[in-house]
Amino acid sequence: MKLLLICDDSYHKGEIVIEGLNFLTKLNEIDVIRDSSNISIHLFKNYDIIILSKANDKKWLTKEFERGFEQYVKSGGSILVIHSGTANFLRNTMYRQLIGGVFTHHPEPCNVIFKPTIDNSITKSVQAFEEKDEHYFIQLEEDSTVFLQTISYHGKQPGGWMKTYGKGKVCVLTPGHFLSVFYNANFKKLILNTIEWLSKKAVIE
Repeated sequence: MKLLLICDDSYHKGEIVIEGLNFLTKLNEIDVIRDSSNISIHLFKNYDIIILSKANDKKWLTKEFERGFEQYVKSGGSILVIHSGTANFLRNTMYRQLIGGVFTHHPEPCNVIFKPTIDNSITKSVQAFEEKDEHYFIQLEEDSTVFLQTISYHGKQPGGWMKTYGKGKVCVLTPGHFLSVFYNANFKKLILNTIEWLSKKAVIE
């Protein structure tokens, strides 16, 4: 498959997610865009899955890009949002509704437990695991199906959810501030399962 990774922002250097997803290159071709000025909605159709891990701290998500992502998924494309791809988008209504939820805040990095909440193709063979990470607090949309919960002494939050949109699919994973999270075998399996689910034209289980 051909994947497009859009990453890098003021608080999340692209090297982490690029290295963290390097294991996917064994079976997939991955193009990377770090500079938002190089993003073109006309490129989207060339990719099976777009991976978004770029906060909107510099307001790169224009109305044109919002419509471009929305049309891409509506027409049958798939988007995987990882960690910072949910951050600083509270005011981007179309994007928020498209991906099914966005970041509101996080406490200082702490130990976080990541626990599957349902049994489906994404959580298959994934065990609960614990890593130091930013514990993202989320404003979730009603049409999102949560499959992963995050737990710390700060509380419980949705940590992964899935949804269909038009003919396409969206999946969100909030972990991933530190490279050690990507190195965790259960998180790798979660990502692999997510990629497989996004690549198939199927309904949510």
